[in-house]
Amino acid sequence: SLDLAGEVVDKVDVRLRATEPILRTITADNLSARIDLSRAPLGEQYVQMTPEMIRAPGGAEVASINPDRIELRIEKRVRREVPIVAEFAGQTPRGYHKARHVIEPPTAQIEGPESEVFKVTRATAGTIHLNGETGDYEVQVTPIPDAPPGSHVRIVWPQGAVRVVVSIQPLEPEGR
Repeated sequence: SLDLAGEVVDKVDVRLRATEPILRTITADNLSARIDLSRAPLGEQYVQMTPEMIRAPGGAEVASINPDRIELRIEKRVRREVPIVAEFAGQTPRGYHKARHVIEPPTAQIEGPESEVFKVTRATAGTIHLNGETGDYEVQVTPIPDAPPGSHVRIVWPQGAVRVVVSIQPLEPEGR
C-alpha cells in the first residue's frame, strides 16, 4: 500500500575487490542492490547503503559504494480514474471533416504515489493522424498518464490498447 515518490536513485557506483580473472567476468548485470523498505515509515527517508545490500558474484568483495546514502520519499499508493483524451494532427482531404471521435473505454485507472496521482488530470491516447482519411476508421492505442518525466504514476486499467473510433464525413454544401 506504499509507493516511492519523486526522483529515485536507481544506480550506484560499486567498487569491487577480487582477483583479475573474477573482475574480468563481472558486468553491471551481475550486480544488484536490495533495500528492505518493509518497515519504513511514510515521508522522507535516508537509507545507508552497506556492502551487505550489494549482491556480487562469488569471490568479489564490495570495497565502496557511491553514493553511500540514498534519499527516498515514501507515500501512500492511491488509485484514481481519469479521462482518456486523443489529439489529432493533419487534415482530412478537401470536402471532408472530422465529425467526432469516441474512445472506448473513455477512462483509465491510474495508480501511484498520492502526491503524483492527484497532479495527473488525464491519460493520453497519443496523436492520431487525419491525413487522407475520407471515411470512418479505428485505431488501437495504448494510453499513458499525462504525468511529468520521472513520475511513478502508471495505468492499471485498461491493460493494453484502447479503441479510438474516428468519424469522417463530407462537408455539407454551403447554402443548405
